[in-house]
Amino acid sequence: MIVHLFEDEKFVDSTISIFEEVAPGKNKYVIFSNSEELVHVTNVQKVIIQKNNWKYLDYELIFEGCNVLLVHYLTPIKYHVIKNAPKRVRVIWSVWGRDFYLHMPYKEIYEPRTAKMIKGDFREKYRFSLLYRLYHKQKYGVEPLLFENELLHRIDYISTVIEAEYPVIKNSLNIDAEFLKFNYSAFDEGLLANKSYANGPSVFLGNSATETNNHLDTFKYLKGINRKVYIPLNYGNHEYAKKIIKASKSELGDDAIPITHFMKMGEYVEILKDCNTMIMFHIRQQALGNILLGLYLGLRIYLNKKSVTFKTLEEYGFIVNTLTDHSTLLLTPLTDEEKSINRSLVLEFWGTEYVLNGVKRIVRLNNIHDL
Repeated sequence: MIVHLFEDEKFVDSTISIFEEVAPGKNKYVIFSNSEELVHVTNVQKVIIQKNNWKYLDYELIFEGCNVLLVHYLTPIKYHVIKNAPKRVRVIWSVWGRDFYLHMPYKEIYEPRTAKMIKGDFREKYRFSLLYRLYHKQKYGVEPLLFENELLHRIDYISTVIEAEYPVIKNSLNIDAEFLKFNYSAFDEGLLANKSYANGPSVFLGNSATETNNHLDTFKYLKGINRKVYIPLNYGNHEYAKKIIKASKSELGDDAIPITHFMKMGEYVEILKDCNTMIMFHIRQQALGNILLGLYLGLRIYLNKKSVTFKTLEEYGFIVNTLTDHSTLLLTPLTDEEKSINRSLVLEFWGTEYVLNGVKRIVRLNNIHDL
């Protein structure tokens, strides 16, 4: 049996659906939540809710019949589960990005204005201090990831959002885990059924209220464009969100449209359809799902030239741009041919068949144990 470890997240329903399609009845879905009323997961009859507290973990329930443990985003409570996994169990860490990068003291993920803003931020220094290690151990019962060698060497496979991230993670953490090609569905069936492209005049900037968006460093390209600039800040760092709202209003004026409320997918797609340009200025891998959706809908996508995401998409043949090299194209819509090329590539590399093949690889690991 494949045991999945989740939080109450939007992608859980679609993940359950596709695993049940490939291997019906051979999965167990565990949700860590302190509420019996789930917000995002609707397929509640398929899931087991466990308290999001390591002191209440029911290992017998989790590991009964388990051959493969699939960890969807690594959090401290899941450290405990991995460390207590029976030897027969194959452990897969599906890395989303933040569950790795949060533990790395990388300074080169910020552009100059953003780096200046967060310079001296107490939180950045605190995360790598002895005091934080003691706090982490006290609160979660485990050390921060970099100090959990037993955990790291218990992981057998790693899947990453972009394959080029794998050697970075492997070398940074000094682990022997093999690469496993697996990813999540980028779209729901309703969106795929709608073949229309976005045709609005506006700009969509960033994906969250996190410093890695490098919002401040994009504003110089957007001053005076006289177009709406949608800036989603509805999750992440509340204090950072307030700074970006203030700076965007100061520098972009009424063009700036900060979004601070939770959006359902339908509303999110409607906003994207009011745009012809999307800017994701992250240096580290982030927001790939948003980027793929933008490509599918026909937006011109601007990425950071330093990012592994830009290099990967360009290598795959996508028509993507960088602000440093292609700023003169800003607000210029893609041609119909360019939109069609990008949509075809999204479906080739992240469509249903791609996702199904990844699920089948995991199911084969489980089947080996069942022999």
